[in-house]
Amino acid sequence: MSKGSVELLKLLEEKGIEFSHVVYDDKDIIKNLRCVVRNASSIPEELWSLDTLQELDIVGDHIEAIPPDIRKLKSLRQLSIAGQRIISLPPTIGELLNLRQLQVVHTRLSSLPKEIGQLSSLESLILQYNRHLISLPEEIGSLHDLQRLNLKYNGLTSLPSEISLLKKLRFIDATANDLSIFPVSACFVLQLEELYLSENQLEAIPREIGQLKCLKKLHLSQNVLRSLPSELNEMTSLIDLFLFHNQIRDLPDDLSSLQKLSFLRLGHNQLEKFPDVLLQLHHLLSLDLEYNHLNELPKEIGQLRSLEDLSVAGNNLKELPKEIGQLEHLEGLVVADNHLGKLPVEIWQLHHLDYLDLRQNQFRELPKEMGQLRKLTTLDVSGNPLQEIPLEVMALPDLTELSSDLE
Repeated sequence: MSKGSVELLKLLEEKGIEFSHVVYDDKDIIKNLRCVVRNASSIPEELWSLDTLQELDIVGDHIEAIPPDIRKLKSLRQLSIAGQRIISLPPTIGELLNLRQLQVVHTRLSSLPKEIGQLSSLESLILQYNRHLISLPEEIGSLHDLQRLNLKYNGLTSLPSEISLLKKLRFIDATANDLSIFPVSACFVLQLEELYLSENQLEAIPREIGQLKCLKKLHLSQNVLRSLPSELNEMTSLIDLFLFHNQIRDLPDDLSSLQKLSFLRLGHNQLEKFPDVLLQLHHLLSLDLEYNHLNELPKEIGQLRSLEDLSVAGNNLKELPKEIGQLEHLEGLVVADNHLGKLPVEIWQLHHLDYLDLRQNQFRELPKEMGQLRKLTTLDVSGNPLQEIPLEVMALPDLTELSSDLE
């Protein structure tokens, strides 16, 4: 380690800077470090002399501003900033032309400098927990190398239309913002693979969403959606579709093209009958329909032969179809909070079942045949008027968690 490096770090430590993860190159020149500003209200100017620095993490509850001199860190590749008193970033941040990742979290930023569009090498932009941040500059459309855009837990009311210019973008997460209109610009990022817009106030999904042929994950839970566009069927790469906690009453008539769809969450909606269109999804692994208004499950549910997890808790079911026994790969079955008093005997054919939730139903007894579920590890029968649990159930070899109201 060079004498200059030692003296510089010592000087900075005397000014309230803490260091960790200090890395030197083969010439003992500082390359990476994590800088934590805890007791200082500003960053010592000596820090800007570390012109070979590649990674910098600035964390401080007392720091109020990032100095313009940050422009001097020309080698910087990763920059992380967190501070509850920071209200702005200097325009000179746009001069960090080697920057690959920029993270700004837990600040009081209300906007970003337009110069952020000059970060031509930026691949990942992370802006999280900045509740005063209500908009992004249109210059974000100049970040042509950007692959990941993480915008969770801000106060954004819209996304700029220029997002459609980001041809390398694969990931957008704008969970928990103040979006009331679906950002149509995202529908023109044709190579997009993951889109997360849960916990907003979205009322509708635009038809343009069908253009996202590469999209694998679409999360729109906890919005106020009432319906889905038929163009959803054009999203042939879709694997995850999360729509729980909305106001959806029905589904499009055709979903037959979604043959890669594996995980579908429709819990806490307004479905009054099992959507027959779901029977087209032959490769579905997990289906969540809990807390809707279903009165029955169709016998055709046995066609979903790939299903591993099924949750229909919180509906109005009085019985299960015997065809449920055809779900030979089923591992988890949740039918809690219904009006069930018995199970079809065919259910004992589910030899892979390891999780069975029968809570809050009307079971007065459990059949001894339940002892045939040899892989069962978790059984919940609490909230039922049971008098006893059969010995055959108690003797299940892998049963590690049994919940009931019996002493």
